[in-house]
Amino acid sequence: MCDYIKTLVPEDVTLTCDSVLVHMFVSCAYSLIMKIVPVFRQWKMQIEKVDFLVALGEKLCNLDPTEDTKAIQDKATSVFKENGTAWDEIPEDYATVASEVVSCKFQS
Repeated sequence: MCDYIKTLVPEDVTLTCDSVLVHMFVSCAYSLIMKIVPVFRQWKMQIEKVDFLVALGEKLCNLDPTEDTKAIQDKATSVFKENGTAWDEIPEDYATVASEVVSCKFQS
């Protein structure tokens, strides 16, 4: 899946740590941080704590590739590999239940 997404990324976009998975994680974390900062400011939380969150978000956006980030991508590659089982080979009851679960997840 990550390889497919990587082909869809525009040329002018540089992936964080050259990894779709790391880039998506960082994007989500940064988005959450930036959404919660105004709430914390409204609650009059200590300025140092709010500034720390902002700095954390900025640091996430400037991650350099390391062995740890490369290991994340390698692990994801092994976890997300398909097992090669086609829907035709799965028992009908299981395929029906699995299809319903997946469709419910997409609808929610």
